[in-house]
Amino acid sequence: MELAPKIYVNAVAPGFVYTNYMNTVTDEMKQSWLKNIPINKFIEPREIAEVYLMLATSKIFTGSIVTPDGGYSLLNR
Repeated sequence: MELAPKIYVNAVAPGFVYTNYMNTVTDEMKQSWLKNIPINKFIEPREIAEVYLMLATSKIFTGSIVTPDGGYSLLNR
């Protein structure tokens, strides 16, 4: 509140992002994660970058937590 309206403060809390780590886990584990993601895909790093770009250029978000997780948080509350 003290920083607004000159400084915007937000957070990004991504779900399962397809990084190099995914190459170290079994296909079985990946499938168990995917069945809990409604869009049935892992988030790509490029897609997370798009969220950061949106927040960096928007003048309407402050004090927000953006959760790009493909709907995972809807099913796992």
